[in-house]
Amino acid sequence: MKQVTVYISDGCVACEETIAYLQSRGVAPAIRNIAAGSDVWKELLALGGIATPLLVIGGTVLHTLNKRVVDQLLEEDAGE
Repeated sequence: MKQVTVYISDGCVACEETIAYLQSRGVAPAIRNIAAGSDVWKELLALGGIATPLLVIGGTVLHTLNKRVVDQLLEEDAGE
């Protein structure tokens, strides 16, 4: 399975929705909270992000939860 990472921030409702959606698909994403320190914030910026949630699925960066794209990326992985 592709590695899935979600960059989140405290109190972010969209972040909670993203994590819940991934879990409903059987994915346990790695969670990176930008409140944990400047290194995590720098990672998010290096990926082209400016806000949370930011998802990284395999090598694909998504700047928001797009369920259709997430499903497609996860299905591509299942077919490999």
